[in-house]
Amino acid sequence: MTATTDTNGQGGGLYGIYNATESLPALAACARGFLSENYDFIVIGGGTAGLAVAARLTEDPEVVVGVLEVGKSRLDDPLVDSPAAFVQMLGNPEYDHCFKSVPQQRGIEHHLSRGKALGGSSAINYMMYVRGSDADYDDWATLVGDSGTINSPQILELSGIGDPEILKQAGVECKVELPGVGRNLQDHAVTVLGLELKPGNITSDIMGDPDTMEAATRAYVEHQRGPLTSVSGTQGFLPYKAVVSPDNLEKTVKSIREKQSASDTTPFYKQQLNQVIAHLESDKSANLQYILIPAGADYTAEGLRTQKVWPPPDNTRNHRMVLGPALQYPVSRGSCHIKSADPSVHPIIDPAYLKHPADVAVLAAGLHFMHKTTKTKHLAPLIQSRTYPAASRDLDKAADREEAVKDWVMGEYHLIGTCAMGEVVDSRLRVKDVQGLRVVDASVFPNHVSGNICSSVYTVAEKAADLIKEDWGIAIDAPDIAKVKL
Repeated sequence: MTATTDTNGQGGGLYGIYNATESLPALAACARGFLSENYDFIVIGGGTAGLAVAARLTEDPEVVVGVLEVGKSRLDDPLVDSPAAFVQMLGNPEYDHCFKSVPQQRGIEHHLSRGKALGGSSAINYMMYVRGSDADYDDWATLVGDSGTINSPQILELSGIGDPEILKQAGVECKVELPGVGRNLQDHAVTVLGLELKPGNITSDIMGDPDTMEAATRAYVEHQRGPLTSVSGTQGFLPYKAVVSPDNLEKTVKSIREKQSASDTTPFYKQQLNQVIAHLESDKSANLQYILIPAGADYTAEGLRTQKVWPPPDNTRNHRMVLGPALQYPVSRGSCHIKSADPSVHPIIDPAYLKHPADVAVLAAGLHFMHKTTKTKHLAPLIQSRTYPAASRDLDKAADREEAVKDWVMGEYHLIGTCAMGEVVDSRLRVKDVQGLRVVDASVFPNHVSGNICSSVYTVAEKAADLIKEDWGIAIDAPDIAKVKL
């Protein structure tokens, strides 16, 4: 059985425990109700990984798991259940933790969306399901609670596990010295090329027409069909090596080698950089993700600050389209640390977007490739004008491309690495020097993977459930996933 509690007063019954339909776990709406039960395992965070772990452990009916989640149960919520409605949850504090970064490029504080609901960020994401390359997971072998990349290090540090200096500044007594906690933060960074199309070309802006929206809503409600059943977009991947000259590749790799030789570069980070270089020099590695979204976007700093990047569809004008290259293996490393012993205070988050010049070079190369595709016979006849970057940025010039990516860059919500395998947890996801505690979420990824991370998070969760079952003598019934090596 799985007992789940949120901290928002939902539910009813004895102590707020509500035994919902037989397909659902018991829901406890208050601490008293939750604590009235005895548990074999406690999962802190009912997110993408946490619920998967809880579900797998409770396949044994004798195992009782308690899941603590700050967000509400959003089962049957139309915003969560309607794929095309995800943009209405981004930046909405009812669904989004609304974390903020420290100032990044151009002094912009970025909004960092994290799902605040059972299901975590999978409740508010873009629903892109992408498997990483085999090499991504092989890299995790060459280094050696689901609260997420932000909250997992926060919980560890609040518990006295982390860098003694960080803890001291926050007023927390150090119980276990583990300096890697909160370090190694990485995200996929994306920039944009905005286009206005010629009259007659239709994108998602058609949904701004009241009659079209009414018909789409009726198709969705009555038949579960139509444009509201999916998010619009497509994507593909290319190696960095395929879109730059050998001289530029050599220059990029040289800048990373210089970082490797710096006095403040840890042995763990040096190993990671070797893997980044191998990806850049590969003929097959998916260094750059290319995204096409048939919609308009807000290219202002305010959009990045508030996460209102996607404005409502507008059918009163020429329709719009966005091309977005995304960096998959960043050199830059950020951090996430507490600043107070108060758990309600958000941590200090620095995703370090484009902090290293190699990241700027790779993303600028991706932007150049996108720019060149707009000149091809397939796309050029459809395009009225480029709306972003500004016409003053000549994207055929390297310097202008690099400034353009600094003008507008945002994360893909793929934050990872703050409790990395090899630094904070071992290969069985156990927190070093701590008994009975594991971390199971994207924070354990030591290096980034290519593509959207949801599938990789599920993989880690499935594997973690098998590891826990194995260590505690619980029957394992997952022969395929058991073969995955971490």
